Amino acid sequence: MPIVIFDLDGTLTEKDTYVPFLLFCLKEFGCWRVSLILLPFYSFLFKLGMISNHRLKEIFLNTTIAGIALDKLDKVSEKFVQELILRGLNNSVFQILHMHLDEGDEVILASASFDLYVMNLASRIGIE
Repeated sequence: MPIVIFDLDGTLTEKDTYVPFLLFCLKEFGCWRVSLILLPFYSFLFKLGMISNHRLKEIFLNTTIAGIALDKLDKVSEKFVQELILRGLNNSVFQILHMHLDEGDEVILASASFDLYVMNLASRIGIE
């Protein structure tokens, strides 16, 4: 049985999902924090090479969803995945993925994104 690996961000989806997920959470929770005004500054530091991508993601995470209960994040994750399926997937890649699933191939979804929504997305599109 062939094993086929699909990357999530920018392959199965049209673009990266990390920031859109965080923005979706902010919209859903309505928890705008004062520290959000610093995010463009940190993004600028990243562009200048003064902070790493890892550090920038950490700052975004701490600024947006830190302290929110996991059960609440799970519910928002389900809504985000629904929107992603409706409007964010790369349809041609999605069709290839389903061709492999229909043929019984072992399909793996690879991602460095949050397991909160990656696992939910995988199960919703038929990946075990």
